[in-house]
Amino acid sequence: MDVSHKEQMSLIVRFVDVSHCDIKVVEHFIEFFTVEDTTGKGLSDLLLAAIEKLGLNIGDCRGQG
Repeated sequence: MDVSHKEQMSLIVRFVDVSHCDIKVVEHFIEFFTVEDTTGKGLSDLLLAAIEKLGLNIGDCRGQG
């Protein structure tokens, strides 16, 4: 919760960059989301919608909380 007293969730994507000779793990901040529903289903729905908006295949994703 921030100073505005709204629940927030951040989305950070970590991936393996194999586009160059040296393979490396890269991490990118995507955005903050205001969370209206803090239940497991509410958080899951928000995360799945964000992944879909980014055009990522959920089958290629692994979670870390």
